[in-house]
Amino acid sequence: MAEGLFITVKRLVQLTPLSGDIDQDKITPFIKSGQDLHIEPLLGTRLFEKIKADIEGGTLAGDYLTLTQTYIQPVLAHLAAADFYQFHVYQIQNGGIFKHESENGISIDKNEVDRLVQHERDIAGRYMQKLDNPLGYFAPTLYPEYSQATADEESPEPARRNRGGIYLG
Repeated sequence: MAEGLFITVKRLVQLTPLSGDIDQDKITPFIKSGQDLHIEPLLGTRLFEKIKADIEGGTLAGDYLTLTQTYIQPVLAHLAAADFYQFHVYQIQNGGIFKHESENGISIDKNEVDRLVQHERDIAGRYMQKLDNPLGYFAPTLYPEYSQATADEESPEPARRNRGGIYLG
């Protein structure tokens, strides 16, 4: 997996309505930004960097693998899909920004895209709540990095603990 991404495009397609023929180069930036902007604040820098290093080293295993596959990947998949929906019809090239029109389909309007985006974010929010459970209850024993942030690192922001709603950053 490139650059320690927490999810592959293949796994993202399995977890979302996105089709398997999506160009990896077009979806990867949304995986990366979702990971950096949403997952790192949930995990804190130490746990985030531990998982990322294990992915890059091919050593992700045990409780960290379970945490990643069962809890982190669903959140990241739906956040990346939500962001991708907003930009998938646009192509940015040297000559400017162009809107792609399909020969075989009808483009949907902005309101329909906004509903899809919100639905994906709602799903991601529910998965964030599920992620909060293993981190809140098992972090001290299974994931010690979760509570080891220093002053110059990002501390974890629980998705739901002590809050009434869903936290999306």
